[in-house]
Amino acid sequence: MERNKNTHCKWCSAYGCSNSKNKRPELSFLRFPSNSDRCKKWVVNTRRADLLSTPVEVLKLPIRLASKLSKRHIELPNFAKLKVSLAVQVLSHTVAAGISTMVSFKALPPDATATAQFVEKFDQLFNCFNSRRFN
Repeated sequence: MERNKNTHCKWCSAYGCSNSKNKRPELSFLRFPSNSDRCKKWVVNTRRADLLSTPVEVLKLPIRLASKLSKRHIELPNFAKLKVSLAVQVLSHTVAAGISTMVSFKALPPDATATAQFVEKFDQLFNCFNSRRFN
């Protein structure tokens, strides 16, 4: 039986697993199932407590929001020196759009929209600093 390509993804969602299609091309990675009960079981079995409140509609999407961000972008040690390149990646239009998308799917609370607007303003500020002329 031939599988639908839409059921496959390129990374493992299990807690602590860093396997991906790039690292391990011989492995298959599946998306979360569309069935609500089955999807909840998968979330529990993958030990992803952070996904427990995420709607099934979001989990089964064929996209990965902010896919280039990692823990090192978000969880900085106290008094760590923040690199500009790290800040530019986190405070970007892509992250703002991801937050807004998650709010629209009710995966984040409505007040997260303010965070998205804040991030978008910083992205615009970075763009101003990088421009060579005034418009």
